[in-house]
Amino acid sequence: VIQYNGVDRYHWGQRHTGAAVALIKQLFPNPEKVLVAGSSAGGYGTFLGWAQLKSQFLDTPTYVLNDSGTGFWDPEKPEEWSYIKECWGIELPEQCVLCDGTAVTYLYDLYLDLDPQLRVGMISSYRDQIISEMFLGMDPLDFKGELLGVTNLIRRAQPERFKRFLIDGNSHTTYDFLLPGGAGYQIEGISIFQWIGMLVNDDPSWPDLLE
Repeated sequence: VIQYNGVDRYHWGQRHTGAAVALIKQLFPNPEKVLVAGSSAGGYGTFLGWAQLKSQFLDTPTYVLNDSGTGFWDPEKPEEWSYIKECWGIELPEQCVLCDGTAVTYLYDLYLDLDPQLRVGMISSYRDQIISEMFLGMDPLDFKGELLGVTNLIRRAQPERFKRFLIDGNSHTTYDFLLPGGAGYQIEGISIFQWIGMLVNDDPSWPDLLE
């Protein structure tokens, strides 16, 4: 139990995820492929959730779709990251040197190094109002700079299997920027639905799209 804001808090996310993964393994013991997807807070959950799932599907190709769970904190406020780690009981692998500080996003780089079958797609808007201002307390332009800085590093290390769909706006999650009629938001003529399909179908032309 952790107390903050004067209230006792119980965090059982790892146990809940482990139970869900065990059930998935029981119901689908030999899947052709597995997608780990999350939106907003669920996007943050993919950083550690993928490792739990992969432990049960070692020989199965896996894919991560992170929608608006960017994984970094304000680099000017390192004390907030320390507080979050303590409250949530987060332990990060020692191999991820860049993780412990301002961005668990770098876990993707480690995972991609360890698993040649993995592909990771990240979706965000440049100035996501919910994450930048309400959650992180960052200036939206500073948020954009950090988003590009962190993901550019991963892209340089993993250009074939880490791609982004980054939108010029302040919306939060794909729900906010889907177009009527089912076409979906487009960048360079490729809709978000097409882009996700290219991710999970191992399309060699799957692009990195920055609006």
